[in-house]
Amino acid sequence: TEIYTLSLHDALPISAHWRWLDAKRARAHVEAVRSAAVLRPAGSARWLHAVVDAAAALAPADADAAHWLLDRFDGMVVDEVTRQPILAAAALWAEWGSVARSEFLLGPLLEPLPGCGLEAAAEARFAGQIAQVAAIVAGFDPVVARRLSEETFRRLQVCMGATDPLIAAAREEALATMAVSFAGFAPEAALSAARLLSGRRWDRRGHDRASVLAQLGMAALDAGRELDAKTLLEESLFVIGAVSTVDSVPESGWDRTLDRESVV
Repeated sequence: TEIYTLSLHDALPISAHWRWLDAKRARAHVEAVRSAAVLRPAGSARWLHAVVDAAAALAPADADAAHWLLDRFDGMVVDEVTRQPILAAAALWAEWGSVARSEFLLGPLLEPLPGCGLEAAAEARFAGQIAQVAAIVAGFDPVVARRLSEETFRRLQVCMGATDPLIAAAREEALATMAVSFAGFAPEAALSAARLLSGRRWDRRGHDRASVLAQLGMAALDAGRELDAKTLLEESLFVIGAVSTVDSVPESGWDRTLDRESVV
């Protein structure tokens, strides 16, 4: 897997640089990538993500080869290994303006998971999957994306109030996924999902309410909604019993140069 991943990540930037100087050498690197892409290591999500990254890197220099790489995902069975790479591939097609290709990959992800209608945990997992699809669809059809966001809350109704650990864990994961997925196109729905999270203590996966609210705050800040960002971050601190010392947003905006290592 390491060999395939490195060949995909390394050969394409090399090809992009050589294309303008030595077309023959650039083609050789592209062919090396094509050969690597044909031999998929079994059960490797990392390899599949590398194919998507490779397509994105190659697109400016060789669109046909980039499209060929994403063609590897056509007809791929959705499972725990392939789900996230397929979503990434669909997002890339949408970014390129190929809506039909994106929709083709997203279609199977909107089919109910095994156990839906019978198992509450399956409904929760499906709600999270729909939310991730909605985040991509929002880029080309905001109306449908909002309908999908509404469907996620409907799916979760069977899980709300459940105390079974497996169901509760699936519900919390789904709510966190929904909140983060909706932040870019439906901030109200994102906030509703975040406030439904029951976890108030820090969760290393980031599924607790304070962590998700903080993520929404940063998304609001990135979108230029500074007042919303301040409110969300203050609510995040309130959840863990801390008090914000930020009284107002500076006219020049917040200093966003601090990295994680500089925060004690």
